[in-house]
Amino acid sequence: MSGDIQINWGGLGDATNDMQQLTANMRNALEELIAGVQELANTAQGESATQWREVQTRLNASINEMDSAFNQGHQTLNNMGNTHHEHDGLGAKLMAG
Repeated sequence: MSGDIQINWGGLGDATNDMQQLTANMRNALEELIAGVQELANTAQGESATQWREVQTRLNASINEMDSAFNQGHQTLNNMGNTHHEHDGLGAKLMAG
């Protein structure tokens, strides 16, 4: 009977890969934005320069928060995969009798 059961784990891998790619794309976009903001800060003067530097600081913080959220999401997907593997193994043992 165990030959009748096939489990597709590709969805979990696809979700992880998609999340990694989206995170990389967002990081690249934020880094480009930071570079543009840095140019503005360097050419501005006084309060305007200070405000652009604050924007740059917030963008850097956003990258750190995104990395943290990605790590939490990645860990959750890994935990889900481990739980599914464990329970599928238990189910197979029960079916094998």
